[in-house]
Amino acid sequence: MAAPMVKPVFCTSRSILQGLCGFCSRHAIASRSENVLSKYKTSALQLSKYMSTNRLLKQYSKGDDAESLEEFAADLDVKEKPKKYKAWTPADDVYMIKDYPPKETTFKDAMKRLRTQASWSYVPDREYKDRHIDVTLYLDLNVGEKKLPAFSNLWTPPHHFWKTNKVICIAEGDGAKLAEEAGADLVVGQEQFPEIIEGEITISDFDYCVADQNMVRHLAALKKYLREKFPTAKKGSAGKDVGPLVTKFKHVKKYRVLEKFDRISNCIIGNLGLSDEQIEDNLKFLITDVCTHKPLSAGPLITKLAICGYRLDSYKINLNDYIQQEEQKETIVDTRSELEKIEDELRQLRAS
Repeated sequence: MAAPMVKPVFCTSRSILQGLCGFCSRHAIASRSENVLSKYKTSALQLSKYMSTNRLLKQYSKGDDAESLEEFAADLDVKEKPKKYKAWTPADDVYMIKDYPPKETTFKDAMKRLRTQASWSYVPDREYKDRHIDVTLYLDLNVGEKKLPAFSNLWTPPHHFWKTNKVICIAEGDGAKLAEEAGADLVVGQEQFPEIIEGEITISDFDYCVADQNMVRHLAALKKYLREKFPTAKKGSAGKDVGPLVTKFKHVKKYRVLEKFDRISNCIIGNLGLSDEQIEDNLKFLITDVCTHKPLSAGPLITKLAICGYRLDSYKINLNDYIQQEEQKETIVDTRSELEKIEDELRQLRAS
């Protein structure tokens, strides 16, 4: 048996306004709303593109005459509802933050809010006493018609925080002594290579592996077992001075660009045990390091910045305080190049 045909029901703006007439004053607004309907012919689906139904009902209910409705209808053409959000601003003082686009704030204001949220009584102190603070950097990888490949890098924050990394060092003789004094978790030589190959020493227990430059030529047998932790001079994990090398990798952090989303997500820059000034110094150092991967002449690399605490709200930070520094560096370089050109021209004139 064939299913019965169901006629589609279309809800037009006329039906919305007629429903509002009963909500406010049916016969008072109905006669005055005809001019608006004839001037702004739009459907309920188009109206819902700009704001939620409840907001639409409240806004129309405030209209006393046709002129106020015309002004509101004219505003619809200008203010389009943001994607993935209900509206630009909430209708009252009780709302969900996730339903509206975030507003930019300063770093100090964001940290003040995060510290306030972390001190609320219903947050368990044992588990989240010293929360980490992380940032998400939204990037513009376009350089003309080309696009920068996804990159990753190691950076050492000026102010250390949280736990230190576990480092295994491959060195012998004086280099082994320097590595132990610098705080290496384990120092191995050629005699311990069979233990690594047989699995008695598990490389996955360590975050990084560094090596003395004199030992690099003996590491070919361990390349299969060290994998991405294989120390090389290009990565900066192999060098002559083993002591500073171990100290560096004890506190080093890593960031990586997500190629699919063009952003660096959840890069930890500190914890609540640090002061706001120390966390901001770490943030500035990170931004400076990230911006080196794109020339200044191609435009800013970072377009948005959001800061968040572990299981706390996220806040959008104003980038002007950090991007201006890069612009000033560019102007300084330009002025220097101009001065050099002027000096060259003067020398040529004197010579002639």
